[in-house]
Amino acid sequence: MMTRKLSMLKRRGYTIVEMALALAVLGVLLGGALIPVSRQYDKRQINETRALIAEARGAVVSYALANRNNARRVLYFNDTIYDMPGGRPYLPCPDITGDGVEDRTAIGQGVPITASVSFNAEGVCASLKGALPWKTLGMSEEVDPWGNRLTYHVAHGYSNAMVGFDETFRADRHVWHGYLGGIFGGTYQFFSGGSSRDNILVWECAALNTAGGCDEGNANNVIVGGVVFDNPPPVSGIPYPGYATGPDPRVRVVDAPVFLVMSHGRNGRYAINSGGDCNRVAISINNLDLMNAMYHTAPPTMPNCPVNANNWADYHTGPIVFGSGDPLISDDILDWMMGDELFGYMMENGQLPIAKLPFVPDQTGR
Repeated sequence: MMTRKLSMLKRRGYTIVEMALALAVLGVLLGGALIPVSRQYDKRQINETRALIAEARGAVVSYALANRNNARRVLYFNDTIYDMPGGRPYLPCPDITGDGVEDRTAIGQGVPITASVSFNAEGVCASLKGALPWKTLGMSEEVDPWGNRLTYHVAHGYSNAMVGFDETFRADRHVWHGYLGGIFGGTYQFFSGGSSRDNILVWECAALNTAGGCDEGNANNVIVGGVVFDNPPPVSGIPYPGYATGPDPRVRVVDAPVFLVMSHGRNGRYAINSGGDCNRVAISINNLDLMNAMYHTAPPTMPNCPVNANNWADYHTGPIVFGSGDPLISDDILDWMMGDELFGYMMENGQLPIAKLPFVPDQTGR
């Protein structure tokens, strides 16, 4: 009898061990199965975000097709009065107050002729970077799959509602001031339509400089997005305007981004949240997420947004990797539009050519 009980206990103990092993094997199998499911979910979120960004790009172009400046008299840098032609398109401004509406300075009425009113004083964006103005663009209040708003950056020369743009805003209006030879740490300044604030640069960035931007001197860093340089040799002996010595470092560009739309990805670092401010992130080292989020000056309504006046318009695009701690890997998702692509849409819809400006901004940005 005792022998039978021991035999039964042994069999029961063996059965429990067997079940534990079976459960362990099942757990491993389920864990392996969940990895592809997680990757499929990440891929779906990425595709949803790209579709949302594509919708936003189309809405920005539709805005330009529907909005025109008014003819008026303007003062050009306090020296000459011009009659500004009307009917010229312009791009929307970012939203920096969180209400979904673009924020730009008001355009006065009448015919200003005093020295206090210039062509750049009215109708300009309160900030060239902020949230996508979804309400102005007629979109639903959409956020990316991670609950954050899309970031929108626009070139000043294309968003001035007093001036507007035309098809000549190309190589003859696009001048890169590439500070060669280490002046200003190799940063770039981009002039367009008489403004020194247009300098959107999209990189495949493999190395950052000490200022937190993409290191222009690193051969592994490549400017992407169709930017084509036409590099005349520097004019020897001609100082850069405002500097006593050194060659003129100006080089021309054939085309460049006129606006950019971005999601800050799953980690949401520095993204504009539903409250209208940037997410606060406690990261002190330079990284691509931080570079993509920089502002020249933080809008007063967005105090948490990071600021770097030297590298505020560098952007990185590349493979999207979630969950990486590498500062040179990002999960940001972005797209942009080049000038020639925008002009193509405008011409297809009969909106260009249009009346040209009565003045030509010179190479010092005027």
